[in-house]
Parts: sequence; C-alpha cells; structure tokens
Amino acid sequence: MASGTIELGGKQYTWSSPLISDLEEFEVFCGPLLGDAVNSVKGRAFLAWICLRRQNPELTLKQVRELAAEDYLKLWPMVKSAIPLWADEVPPVPPARTSPDGSSESAPSASTGAPPPPDESE
Repeated sequence: MASGTIELGGKQYTWSSPLISDLEEFEVFCGPLLGDAVNSVKGRAFLAWICLRRQNPELTLKQVRELAAEDYLKLWPMVKSAIPLWADEVPPVPPARTSPDGSSESAPSASTGAPPPPDESE
C-alpha cells in the first residue's frame, strides 16, 4: 500500500492508497472511476479525500473541497501515486493521413482502433 505526506493549507497530511471499497464509494458518489468523473473537480476532490481520510479522520470532504486552488493542483499527483491506474501520458491521436490524390483521410478511431466508415460518395 502506497503512502506519503502532502502539505495542504499550511498543514501536513499523511495519505495512503484507498481500499477497493473506497473506490466503489467514489463510483456511487461521482461515477465510473475510469470515466469522465475522475477529470472533474468533484471527482478529484473525492479521490483526494479517500486517500487522506484513513490517516486523517478529522478531515472532511467539505474541507478538501474548500482548499485553495494552489492546493487543488497538488492533489492529482498524490492521487496518481495512491491509485496507480493512470499513465503519465495519453497516446496522441494520429494525424490525418493524406491520400495519393492529396485529399485527407481520417485516421483510425482512437477509441476502437477501427477504420473510419467508408465514404458513401464513391
């Protein structure tokens, strides 16, 4: 289980990796862990709180949500260390290809890897 410390609002806190039940609680409150909810302020604040609350039982979700913006920026690196589900880099979407006649073709879909649908005008 990963753990460490973080300074927020001038106070030092200890964090630790959450349990699976904590991640399930996140999904009830915010939505799927591997979906868009994790990229919301609400989702990231909740993830930070579940990483902090076991070692800091006096810390409330409301207190985490009331942190200054500069403290909010510190939360995501802590969450990524506590819950190593996210890679540091997302693969880039390939650029459009140019066909021999000079027209652009769409690259395969980034989400499925499938080629684009055929052009019905041909």
